[in-house]
Amino acid sequence: MTTSKRQSHNKTRRVGSEPNLGQKAAEWEKKSKAQLSHMEGRRASSARGRFVAWCKQEQASIQQQLELMQSGKVLTGENRRLSETR
Repeated sequence: MTTSKRQSHNKTRRVGSEPNLGQKAAEWEKKSKAQLSHMEGRRASSARGRFVAWCKQEQASIQQQLELMQSGKVLTGENRRLSETR
């Protein structure tokens, strides 16, 4: 008879120390929302960073093309017409 009392006492202690399903669900939802907002912020900043990097690459490419056109190493439509008339 003493063993059954111990078992019931242990069961009561375990049930009381664990949060109920509603609490667990609320905690999980809160943690999930926090992770999601963190991930969204990271995606936004990394997308912004990729866009800035792309813009810098485009700017460098355009600058290089301009320098080649100004030095005469690349023929533009205007240069071709002038060279054909000569």
